[in-house]
Amino acid sequence: MLFVIDVQNDFIDQDQGRMAVKGADRLIKPIKEKIRAYRGRGDLIVFTKDSHIEVYRDEKRKGMENKIIWGHDIVEALRKDFQECESFEKKYHGIHPEDLISFKRKYSQKKKYLKTIEFVGIETHKCVLSNAVLIQNLFEDSDIFIDENYVMSSDNDLHVQALNIMENLNMKVRRRTQ
Repeated sequence: MLFVIDVQNDFIDQDQGRMAVKGADRLIKPIKEKIRAYRGRGDLIVFTKDSHIEVYRDEKRKGMENKIIWGHDIVEALRKDFQECESFEKKYHGIHPEDLISFKRKYSQKKKYLKTIEFVGIETHKCVLSNAVLIQNLFEDSDIFIDENYVMSSDNDLHVQALNIMENLNMKVRRRTQ
């Protein structure tokens, strides 16, 4: 199973994204290839979208709904993949517990999806970490895998700390290749 975390315009677009993570646009092509590989194996792919409510409050008051919709959207290169996959809308960093319970009911019997659960996306120290921990607790017999080449943060020190935390939680972390 592959979780694609928050590959939205606001985080990826280097020119217009309100919370753009420097260099995150370079993740899109490798993530697209990874999605293609998972799809080719008939594996489950799950997207998350972060509503980042706190950022939009002022813009809603100013009548900037179109900018809000654009920022919240999955980047164009992955939008078709998103539309064909399971997805979760998050108000904060992690998937809501009620949504997770429904998800577990739906997929807990499908062992082929649950051997390894991989996470890719933005931001390592917030949403990737939060959701990896939630899913690890939900599917306790699954191996959780994070490849540093497919995740990124706005703060490199927090990125490294998050990877260390995930390793210490017995998740498998592959460190960046140069």
